[in-house]
Amino acid sequence: MNYDLLNRGLFQKEPPIMSKEKKVRRELVCEHCGEDYVYHSIKRIMRFCSRRCFNLAHADPETGIARKAYFDHFRSAKSRGIPWHFTFETWWKIWQESGRWAQRGNLKGHFVMARRGDVGPYSIENIRIVTTEKNLAERKMPSGENASWSKLNTAQVIEIRKLYKTTPRRVIATRFGIDYASVVRIGRHESWKHIP
Repeated sequence: MNYDLLNRGLFQKEPPIMSKEKKVRRELVCEHCGEDYVYHSIKRIMRFCSRRCFNLAHADPETGIARKAYFDHFRSAKSRGIPWHFTFETWWKIWQESGRWAQRGNLKGHFVMARRGDVGPYSIENIRIVTTEKNLAERKMPSGENASWSKLNTAQVIEIRKLYKTTPRRVIATRFGIDYASVVRIGRHESWKHIP
């Protein structure tokens, strides 16, 4: 931004952004210094008045790592199409109150912010801090024919199991359009376990 032009009055700040539906002024306040006007795009989740404020906010040893984790969590939810109803402050407060921030992660024994029943938006009413094992246990993964990646149906799996003992695995794999390892897993009842 050319500050010389701004000082001479040749460059004007943009007017406050108005919502077309509600005709209400959106408050754009720097999250680091509190200045009323923010130059960044309204599409961004967190807004700062300058690159300096942005860098200072992320360099803060206490909240800098938390801000990055917040962005990562938000982007993950957005990519999966899950509504996100948190600001950084509310998200950070939940982690601080839980006392589990130091154990946060996706490895065994670590803690995650999980939605109740793995459904609905990420919001204060719908989340809790639980272990990764508990979160994975609640996940409802499609199986069998219901899985979008399934190449087989129930009748084909039953037929593969009948042929497994008498027909070479490679022949079965070619016939059903699957790989050799899949034939072995189906024949040994390691996959499609719900079918006898």
